[in-house]
Formats: sequence, structure tokens, C-alpha cells
Amino acid sequence: SLPDLPIWPDSTTMARPAHAPRHPTSLRRRAVSGNPTAAFLAALRRYGRILIIVLGVAFCLEETIYYRLPRNQSPEVRADGAPTEAAERQQPVDASSAAVKQKRIGAPLRPPHEPKSAILAGVPASAKEWKAQRTKVSCGGHFAPSCAECAQGHGAGFCNGQCNWDAAKNECIEPPSIIHPAYLDLVKDNYAFQPVQTDGGGYVNIIMVRAPFQSAGERDGFEKYKDEILFVGISSWEAFPLSSPNPFSSNFSDSLYTSMFPGFLHMMHEPERHFPPHVKTLLLSQSDFEFPDDAPLAESDTEHHMYDFTFSVSDMNVEGGCVGWGAFAKNWSFMLEALEVMCSDEFDLRGVLVGTRDKQDKVRCAIPPQCEGKMTQTSMMTQDKYFDYMRRSRFTFLPQVYDASPRVATQSLCLDVPLLMNKHILGGWKYVNEETGEFFSDMTDLRDSIHRILDNVKKRQYHPRRWVKANYGNEHAGVVLLNWVKEHFADRIEIPEGTNYLIAKTQ
Repeated sequence: SLPDLPIWPDSTTMARPAHAPRHPTSLRRRAVSGNPTAAFLAALRRYGRILIIVLGVAFCLEETIYYRLPRNQSPEVRADGAPTEAAERQQPVDASSAAVKQKRIGAPLRPPHEPKSAILAGVPASAKEWKAQRTKVSCGGHFAPSCAECAQGHGAGFCNGQCNWDAAKNECIEPPSIIHPAYLDLVKDNYAFQPVQTDGGGYVNIIMVRAPFQSAGERDGFEKYKDEILFVGISSWEAFPLSSPNPFSSNFSDSLYTSMFPGFLHMMHEPERHFPPHVKTLLLSQSDFEFPDDAPLAESDTEHHMYDFTFSVSDMNVEGGCVGWGAFAKNWSFMLEALEVMCSDEFDLRGVLVGTRDKQDKVRCAIPPQCEGKMTQTSMMTQDKYFDYMRRSRFTFLPQVYDASPRVATQSLCLDVPLLMNKHILGGWKYVNEETGEFFSDMTDLRDSIHRILDNVKKRQYHPRRWVKANYGNEHAGVVLLNWVKEHFADRIEIPEGTNYLIAKTQ
């Protein structure tokens, strides 16, 4: 026990002896310093309240995150349909049950169907991770843990996507699954695979293969499920399905992928020269779908273009001297020759070269001396920023050859900007006509093509946005795809009732 300690009067009213302690607690500290038990009790008295407050706050937060109930829900059931901890306590469990094991390690109770990643000392790694775990289905324009929770009291308008509205029961229900159980994992984890969706947002049992297999896992996934999921090729990557001459890409036999799938969406002039008779083909490619909603430059502003053209390249390896995959894919060596013409006194053009500076914005690709001060060189940027450059230019320049599906072409047309395109390009040639732009073949006719496109822009002869909106995009390409699937694969694919078109969805 602690000794009785004198209580010294206030120092303002009475002098303290020189030998006396400054405060009674000083003696108390000396008394407990040699006694561990007394030290622990003293610390508990001192910090106990703080500890209780911290534990209380943590408990409240845990309850709020995991067990908060929405209105009108039974207190025995959590929002995801699993029983609450109170309800589980009322049920007998044996020593091997998941609940007992979780109690043993100190983690809060979790329903057995939740992923192990949800239990990390009882707390998810982040709110984003927890939200992803709780989000189960697409309702069309939003997500919910289940179809039953899509409508939120708003009726059939909030029940789309992966769910159907049951008018008889006046509720949102989960339709019979029309996709393979492995479908979502395949399109989520593999670059070469991309999903196909209806205009309502639901998935159909078709996977588009947009590139050569990037791993053994992708090949194994195809081989395992090719009889249960319809795999269809689609032009989206270099010369695919043909092997690319790009020295920085993998090589394979031209016949490997042209005969692998029962159907292929291609960009070829003469598909019969490459595909065997059993492969059903369709002149359609990735760039035909999902156009940007960005508005073009107002017609009154077209006389005030800031730039004459834009050119875009990715994976340029700027630090390595602008020699790499992107340089070959976008024909950078030809671009340098073209720049000499564009920057000459004959044209004196101003351009934007996107992707020709490194990410740190310190190193840039070398350009002809006569172009210094005329070309704006940038690093890679957001799509919105790139669209802003594009809409303020007179035309978009595409010198590449080995490009199966140049999305920049249809993006440019949507922004009402015409194209100056290499006539030998593998894909995208179908977008150029008298309403959308001009072709060039090589350096011998490049000058004439530049003169022609500049004159026609000035005279407002082109109508690229009007033309591309009338011929491509989800509402047009998607109808063509839907009819093609119905014609050739109706025995393999179930199309939800009311589907207007299908979308080759970009991941």
C-alpha cells in the first residue's frame, strides 16, 4: 500500500520547505517504481478512460461498417442477407464451425460465403474494396448487392442490366443466367478477352478475343471453355489475327488465329484470302463501337483552329530514342519524313505530337529542325485533354499501316474533324470517303493530299460527324452484330428478349 503523504498548501499562500517534494504524486511515482503490480494499477487508473473511449469508438465504427441495417429490414438479417451476430449466437454451433473459428482468432463474424479477403483482422483493406465485395449485379445505370435491391422503390425504370422486372409481382428479379459461371472471371483477368453486352447492360455468353493470347492462362481458359462459351475474334490489335511484322511484338503463324474461332469480326478487304470456309466473318472492328459523347467545336469557331493537325502515339520509348513498339506501330519513321513537308515554307503547318515526350516531360523525340517552334510535343494525357487538342485542329493525321482498328479515327470523326489517312492501313480505311477526309499513298502524293484536305476544310466540304453517326457506333454496328449472331450462332447463344443491339465492350 502507498504511504500517507502530506498535502502541501498552495505555494502561493505558504512557502514550501526546500527538502519537500514538489507534489504528492512525485512520492507516489517513487513508491510504485519498484512494484510492477502497483505500476500497472497506477497506469490503468491514469489511462483507463482513454482506452475505454478508443475501444468504444472502434466498436461503433465496426458496427456501422458491417452491421448497419437499411430501413424496414429485419434485425436478424444483415444488408447482404446473412444473419447478424446476435442471430448467430442463438443458433447452436459446433467447435469446427466457421463462427467458432472466427471467435477464436478474434475476427468479427462473417457469413461463410464472403471472400477471405474480407477478413483482415476483421477490417477490409479499404472502403473501395468493401464496396466491390458488396456490389453484386448491374442494374443498368447503377449497381446493387442483388436484383431485389435495384429498384429502390422507383419501379421498372431502375431494373435493367443483369436484372428483369416482373410486372406480375411488381419487383426486380434475377433472370435465369445466360452466361457461363466462369465468364466474368475470364473477361476480368485476361487482357485478350473482352465481354459482349446488350443495350440494356446485361452480358451474353460471347467473349471477344481482341489480341493474341498474352499468357498460357488465356490459352488454357479458351481451351477449357470454348465449347461452353462462344469465343469470337475481333480486330483490335496491330494486324491481328495475322502476325505483325513489328519486331517488338510476338510472332506466330498467320493461320493460327484465323482458324481458331468459329467467327471473326475483321477489317480486311478480302477476308476469304485468310479465313477458312468454316469461319463466319463480318466486316466490323473494335473502333466501330462506343463513340465519345464529347461535343465538337462550334461551327462559328472553326475559323479559329489553333492547330492544323494532331498525331498520337503510345508506348514510344522516348527515353530509348523513340525506337520501340509504338514507333513501329504508328510509323514514326514515315512521320519524320512527312514533318519535313508539313513544316516547309509550302505549308508551314502547326501540329500537336501526342506521346512524343516522356512521362516526366523532360525528354522528347527529335523532330526536323524546320519544325522547331511549330510542333507542340506532349507526353501521354487523359482522353478528355487529347480530345480538346483534336477538336481544335483542322485534321487528324494517321500515317500508320499495321493498325487493325484505329479508335482515334472514329473519335476524330465524332468530333467533326476529318482524317488524312495512309491508304495502306490495315483497318480504318472504311472510314474515309468524300465526306470524312483524304487518303495518301506515300511521299509522292502527300503534298497533293495535304493541299486537298486544307482546301476542303476551308470550304467546309466535309461532314465527318454526321457521316460516322449515321453509319457506325453502338446503335448501328451493334444491330449488325446482333443480326450476325442470330444468323450464325442462334443454337449457341441465348439473346435476352427486348435486346436491340450488342456491344463489343472495351475493358
